[in-house]
Amino acid sequence: MRQLDVQGHQVAAWRHPVPVSCLALTANGLATGCGDGRVRLWSWDGRLLRQTEHRRQASHLVFSAGASALAVCDGDGRCPCGT
Repeated sequence: MRQLDVQGHQVAAWRHPVPVSCLALTANGLATGCGDGRVRLWSWDGRLLRQTEHRRQASHLVFSAGASALAVCDGDGRCPCGT
């Protein structure tokens, strides 16, 4: 994973443990939907903050206004609760 500034220069980089299928961003960090079926929440300095248990691979992620909630949709179009 790489964080770039508005001019395209790399600001930070860190290894992600598995392939990323989707992501969602906030001012405080980001969420990644992964090939292993987990959703991971990260700080911008690359620290893993939380991850879900193994589920179906996420195809879409979106934070609510204010980033108080995260919606997850899987490849079958289902939106499981609890993330």
